[in-house]
Amino acid sequence: MFEEEPLDLTTKSSEAGSCYYNQINEVQIGNNLSTTATFNCEICGKSYNKLSSLTVHRTIHNKSRNFVCEYCNKAFYFKAELKRHTFIHTGEKPFVCKYCSKCFNQSSNLYVHIQRHNEEKPFVCNFCDKAFNQSSDLIIHSLIHNEERPYNCSNCDRSFKR
Repeated sequence: MFEEEPLDLTTKSSEAGSCYYNQINEVQIGNNLSTTATFNCEICGKSYNKLSSLTVHRTIHNKSRNFVCEYCNKAFYFKAELKRHTFIHTGEKPFVCKYCSKCFNQSSNLYVHIQRHNEEKPFVCNFCDKAFNQSSDLIIHSLIHNEERPYNCSNCDRSFKR
């Protein structure tokens, strides 16, 4: 039976004045492998726990920001970044919650929202035992147990908890 030698992640070679890990690629390590090892960009020092993430990051040092927003002239390294940014200007919200159909302009916002539909609620109120799936919801809820009213109306003398 054929056995592969383990990869030596400490072996480095010099290429154009920068150190690169020798003979390691995404296929050898696995694109989604998360390790305790850190992979540092030798140009800017940014750290990653996946070699594939470092590989993608390195491309920004070799590219110029050729993708420019037609609305605000902000420039991006990748076309996908520009497209995601453009949603801010166009109001387009292509990411739709499968539970309630609420729309978002960024996938990360959809991800946070979907957690609200999750049955798991690890954040529990110390006063009434009501549980929440996001810490921010617990913080807002905890205001009802506090007599403090930190928000004042600028038009009248009323104050509010939130």
